[in-house]
Formats: sequence, structure tokens, C-alpha cells
Amino acid sequence: MQLNQICSLENLRHVKRVHKRSVEGKVELSIILCHQNEHESLCTGMLNGVFQLANTYQLSPYKTKVAKYAALLKEERKEQCKLWPTSYHLSTIPYELTIYQQFLMSLTDLLKRNHN
Repeated sequence: MQLNQICSLENLRHVKRVHKRSVEGKVELSIILCHQNEHESLCTGMLNGVFQLANTYQLSPYKTKVAKYAALLKEERKEQCKLWPTSYHLSTIPYELTIYQQFLMSLTDLLKRNHN
């Protein structure tokens, strides 16, 4: 059974499930198993299927923080990736793009007026 079938991360689609890093010359992979409330103990928040998966593959679960929302700007993504790797995609929702573009145009107009 695949992890995504046991515990999908619908509200965290911008977060990459696997984090690869080098520690003391060795490659270390960390995998997001499930979403947990910060007040839950480690085992309490794990679904039964996730708990079984962790035991089967002898994983060592730990808690970490990830970005709650997708970045709107590349600079935001850089900051988010300091916690955990994320994906950056321009919004495909026309409403969001329109609002963002209007905000940029308004900001640009305001800066021009104040500069002159």
C-alpha cells in the first residue's frame, strides 16, 4: 500500500513529501508520513496505517515544521525551503492571478507617484 493512499497531504500539496540531504557525507532521506497537530504526541496523531508502515520499514518518526501555505513569490519559497522543501508554481486560479496582478500594478503606480 502506498503512503499517499494511507495519508494524503491534500492541504499541503506545495510541500515535497521527501527531503534529501547530506549529513556527514551520507545521504539521508526524510519522508512526511502524516499531518499532525502540534499538541498531539507523536504516536497519537499517526493513523493506524501510517504507524504500521513506520514499523514495517523501521522508520524513526519525528516531528518537524513545514510551510502551511504555498509561496506566492520565489523569495517566499526560499524562506519556506529552510524548513522543508516546497514546490513553487504560479497560481492557476484566475481570481488569484487577477488580484495579485492588480496589487502589483497598484503598488507600481503608488511608487511612481511617490517618487516624482
